[in-house]
Amino acid sequence: MPTYFSSTDFVNSLAGAIRDTFTRPTEFFRQLPKATSYKEAAILLVLVMALPMMLIFLLRGGDELLPHLATVPLLVILFVILFLTIPFALVSAWLWAWYISWAVRRFAGGSLSIMDAFQLYAYSSIPSLFGWIPVIGGVMFFWSIYLEWKGLTTFAGVGNGKALLIIFMPVIVLIVSILILGILIGIYLSQSPQTGGGQMF
Repeated sequence: MPTYFSSTDFVNSLAGAIRDTFTRPTEFFRQLPKATSYKEAAILLVLVMALPMMLIFLLRGGDELLPHLATVPLLVILFVILFLTIPFALVSAWLWAWYISWAVRRFAGGSLSIMDAFQLYAYSSIPSLFGWIPVIGGVMFFWSIYLEWKGLTTFAGVGNGKALLIIFMPVIVLIVSILILGILIGIYLSQSPQTGGGQMF
């Protein structure tokens, strides 16, 4: 039985979840229980964000990372950064979960609650614990995407191709929107009458 995160024993359960998402992700998501609240996933996300940040500050020192704040105590800087970033990260995670839940219904004809999508995102974010390590960080980014894909295909029953489409659709839409906007701006500028009585060189 895979180990899932529990706030009542977060050290052992986090270690087990890390191990199982790397060594047996298929079994991990196949046996993943339905979410009954946002609590456990939210705490997991906070740990995934806070622990690497704390390690970076402890290993490198706040005065090296933020030299203009060298006179401010390290713990104060760390607390302020966490206070500002964690709420934004949790809201962003919920919005992503809402999108995933909607996309599974819209494009895959399946059913995935926002709460379950939030849980999937939290477990998919576990590789971020190691994202700050040089070279390994890039691998961890792609492993996070793989875990989200594996969660959608195994836990939510979405087809392989549709799961990839759901994950990358926001990026595709953003790129297409930027291209269209660039084309429209280019057309507008090319058709705008020149002013000033002279030609532009």
